[in-house]
Amino acid sequence: MRMQQLTAVLGLFVVALAGCPGAGGSLVEAVRIEPAAPTSSDPLTVVTVDADGQPVTATGVTITWRVDGVPAGAISSVLNAAATSRDQVWDVVVEVEGVSHTSAPVTIGNSPPSISEVQITPAEPGSDETIELLVAGWTDADGDPQDLDYQWSANGEPLGVVGGQLGPGFVVRGDEVSVTVTPLDPFSQGAPVTSSVVVVGNGAPYAPSVSVTPSEPSDQDDLVCVVDATATADPDGDAVSYVVSWAVDGAPFPDPETPGGPEPVTTTLTGDTVPASETQVGDNWTCRVVANDGTEDGPDGQASAYLAAGPVADFSLDDVNVTSPTSGLAVSPRDYLQKVSGWYFGHAT
Repeated sequence: MRMQQLTAVLGLFVVALAGCPGAGGSLVEAVRIEPAAPTSSDPLTVVTVDADGQPVTATGVTITWRVDGVPAGAISSVLNAAATSRDQVWDVVVEVEGVSHTSAPVTIGNSPPSISEVQITPAEPGSDETIELLVAGWTDADGDPQDLDYQWSANGEPLGVVGGQLGPGFVVRGDEVSVTVTPLDPFSQGAPVTSSVVVVGNGAPYAPSVSVTPSEPSDQDDLVCVVDATATADPDGDAVSYVVSWAVDGAPFPDPETPGGPEPVTTTLTGDTVPASETQVGDNWTCRVVANDGTEDGPDGQASAYLAAGPVADFSLDDVNVTSPTSGLAVSPRDYLQKVSGWYFGHAT
């Protein structure tokens, strides 16, 4: 019985001795680097493992990090991400109780870029305004240039616009607009960030397309201000009304300081016509038209017409050339239209 007890105690002692570092050999059988597929934004950590590949704690070790086979001067168990760059190959040599263990190499991969915030401006856009973006917090551990992908949506449906602006014509009053921005580098894309939703407000009417007829008037012509009815009037499709005003040589017509004086008359739009009786040669007339959609005015449209002097009246001179076929007759320059002719003026005192 005593012999059996002694044998059992010795067996326990041998097992305990085999499991103690420094008492018959280290438990460290290998080393590895974690993570196994790092990027340039990941710190590298050396892990000592036993024969089963399980992590074990080792003391009194010497660590040498190597980059592309050359010692990097780092000896800590954790290598900061700032020390690494994309495409570098790292391994680590760990000496435990005089025994060296070299890890399998790892190649530093690309770090996807990131952004922190996307905002739409203005925060309360009208349908006639250009909607723009503010993107903040671009980060790329590899120093790659900024590149962004934009996906605009209205009411949850893609708009097919991929630029950083959303111009008038893509949305109307009441649309709920958002945009998703994805950061890109030449190797990968980062996590997309979506803006808050903004609701599009009313858009003011567009500036009307205006002309004055006739385009080359005389003082015998009425001046009519004409709005192109085929042009798009309002970004929201609202019906619009027009207000017409006139000015002559920069002064309002009618003269606000002379009530009861001459005024424009109506042909199609209220006050769209200046009677010929109110014009004279040398006048420069301008009509200004403002559209209103029932909520607000839009920018004005303008057109001008200048009343040039009319053609010079016909005149004639007596032909005094005795050798001319028309000698003694009254001859006008108009008689020689599209003909070659020469005029000679005699000397007078």
